[in-house]
Amino acid sequence: MYNEVEQCEEWLKTGKHGIDFLEKYCYDENGKMYFVVDKKGKPVRMRRYVFSESFAAIAYAAYYKATGDEKYKEKAKEAFDTFLRYNTGPGIIPPKFTENRQMRGMGAPMIGIVTAQELRKNLNDESYIKQIDEWIDEIRKYFLNYDYKAVMEVVSSEGELIDHFDGRVVRLPASRRKHISTSER
Repeated sequence: MYNEVEQCEEWLKTGKHGIDFLEKYCYDENGKMYFVVDKKGKPVRMRRYVFSESFAAIAYAAYYKATGDEKYKEKAKEAFDTFLRYNTGPGIIPPKFTENRQMRGMGAPMIGIVTAQELRKNLNDESYIKQIDEWIDEIRKYFLNYDYKAVMEVVSSEGELIDHFDGRVVRLPASRRKHISTSER
């Protein structure tokens, strides 16, 4: 709000309070962030995903824009690098499913695009465009389903529809169930 609406000192102080809370309570000993902490900062939940780091990167970048303090520019980049490392490095996040039903989710590219856009804007850094473009290509390749005119949240590792509740698809009548092959995209 400080950067977009009005440069109100109370909002900046509130933002700093949030930043201080993140730094003091939200990281484990390995630098990974908890997904949930209680209001006193005690850890409640650690997820295998790394979305907290993307949200922290956005917060640090906004605080950098508000204050010009280079420390927060670097923290934004570090948090985003952690998000990238976990989400693009093979085998870092343990697979959710066995090889019997391999899936790919749109969460990482979707959240990644938003995070990279915020860093691009708040850090005034166009280097994030390449990563954004890669994620857009990934969404187009795997998650756009032209037959159903939908963007799928979860698909097979090759981008096929998963006709099972794990795929989070609404069960369609047999006459409408048509899987499109990767080559048809």
